[in-house]
Amino acid sequence: MTHAPRARRKRTRGLLSAVALILIAGPATTLSPTLAGAQTAPTSGNAPLISLSDGQNIEGAVPVVVEPVTENDSVTTLAVDGDKIGADKTAGTAHFAFEMGGNGTEARYRNYVTVNTHTAEADRVYLPDIPGGQVGTLDFPGDWLQPGANTVTVHTGANWVDSTTKTAVGYEELPNGEGGRCPNYDDYALSSISLSLLGVVADGEQNLFSYSFGDGTCGSSAKLLNQDLTFVISGEPGSTSGLRTDLDTTKLTNGTHTVSATTQSARRRPSRSTSTMPPPARRR
Repeated sequence: MTHAPRARRKRTRGLLSAVALILIAGPATTLSPTLAGAQTAPTSGNAPLISLSDGQNIEGAVPVVVEPVTENDSVTTLAVDGDKIGADKTAGTAHFAFEMGGNGTEARYRNYVTVNTHTAEADRVYLPDIPGGQVGTLDFPGDWLQPGANTVTVHTGANWVDSTTKTAVGYEELPNGEGGRCPNYDDYALSSISLSLLGVVADGEQNLFSYSFGDGTCGSSAKLLNQDLTFVISGEPGSTSGLRTDLDTTKLTNGTHTVSATTQSARRRPSRSTSTMPPPARRR
């Protein structure tokens, strides 16, 4: 497998300066965009992360998630145009990180991880295209974790590939003389594996430094197809909590609105995140 270099997705901090949308400290302020695109700037260390994009046009019910960034500094309030709105507490977002080896993964193979009892198809966390030599991170809800032992299982996916090797595992002839094919598992390696969640310590010393997955070409070499990884959590997931809500934009007027989030520390010193966004014109 070969991959073109892929730009890593950046997370937008709730307290920063950006073109097309201004995120600022202190009272909510609306500023007009001056340039196309978006550039981030240094921010306050305890500013929470808001899941809205810079200059985002929104309509209907829009999920809004606010993540804490400092231990013991939970997100306490979420507001629109300065008016507090209802939101549910979250345990934050857990991060499963690793260094990708070999040729990397391809999304078409649908490699994925499961966490503890969250094994339903809807709970699978799929690996995207990640070239070898790059660091990858998979995110999932922090409340999937528990104090004590936790299991993260890596599952290797397969896809059909053309083959002329009739002895390959799963080989089958295609109709109308189109040749043959066989199910091929993705080949990749994971090393320097870690698990993190704000407010807890995840110990993965029971795991090996590196694991190799795949089957060569349709079973030509035997490697791992599934692997359980164990992480022992010290602390209570959710002790540093975030907030989540579905923002009903039908209750907002057309124009620019500001979403703000405040952390617990703001009761002692200013620490507010603001996200200003223009909803689109309503359809007639």
